[in-house]
Amino acid sequence: MTKVSIIILNYNGCRHTVDCLRSLAKISFVDYEIILYDNGSSDDTAQVVKKTFKHVRIIKIKQNVGYCKGTNDAYRYARGQYVLLLNNDTIVTKDFLTTLVRRMEEDPNNGIVQPKLIFQKTKKLQAGCTFFTNTGFLYYFGHGKDPNEPKYNVPMQMHSVNGACTLVKREVIEKIGLFDEDFFLYFEETDFCHRALLAGYKIWYEPKAVVYHLGGMDNSTYKYSQLVYNATRNRLMSYLKNLEAHSLLKVLPVHLLLNILSLFGFAILGKPENSLAVLKALMYNVSHLRSTWHKRVYVQTQIRRLPDNDFLPEVRRNPRLEYYTMLFNGLERYKD
Repeated sequence: MTKVSIIILNYNGCRHTVDCLRSLAKISFVDYEIILYDNGSSDDTAQVVKKTFKHVRIIKIKQNVGYCKGTNDAYRYARGQYVLLLNNDTIVTKDFLTTLVRRMEEDPNNGIVQPKLIFQKTKKLQAGCTFFTNTGFLYYFGHGKDPNEPKYNVPMQMHSVNGACTLVKREVIEKIGLFDEDFFLYFEETDFCHRALLAGYKIWYEPKAVVYHLGGMDNSTYKYSQLVYNATRNRLMSYLKNLEAHSLLKVLPVHLLLNILSLFGFAILGKPENSLAVLKALMYNVSHLRSTWHKRVYVQTQIRRLPDNDFLPEVRRNPRLEYYTMLFNGLERYKD
């Protein structure tokens, strides 16, 4: 069996995809395959890659089916013991994959590992650890900070990865599935990680593995209000599926209150389209309670192996109040 299957999705991103593949050609890890899933592109990415990188397996489809469905489909072609989900607008470093695999193999309960992700342009930290909070909003520890600070260079267990680069044990996917295809945009990786935690796996941040990420490529075609809608909708839907009843009763009232406050806050700031996006996201969850309930029953009866109290304390940190005022604008100013 191949050790690692690297899955890269591409949508009209020829230049970025080629740069990513060039960086992969220089890594020290040798036992891997690359699967490029060309997700309905109209550019010449597939032809360029086929000509330049003959070892890359190309799966080309006619229509863009989105990130979740595309990744799920690409996984069917993977033969690796581990699966690396990698954005096409990343540049990897020589030993990143060797380091991720080493961390994974330190403990049989390790299921998912994320490297230190650094913005290509600013050289600031995009993703260190991501923690759960009592409000339901995530704590992005280190976002926008100096990646050389000692506190961001300590391996830690965490609640969720950043989807730009994630190493997953094949066994995890076989047990819990991959992405929920109802999550068109945002929070799909957090929902996946939450299910992995329920199943008893550990999720790690490994700062010795470094990947540079251009960032924002997938979101550049969407209005901010669309991003607000999807983030709000998916976050709430994920918690309704995955949290135990007693955890949901603690988190849900606070989370709903903060969303309602954000609704009014956007209105006061003269951004009614964002207020409407929050309202639509809340109403979506109300109107889809039946389908979410069916998913919840499956998750709680077929996937869950641990109660929340056995893992949430390990992956939860509650930032100070000012964090939430900076969450949507200026998070880099928050002092961790």
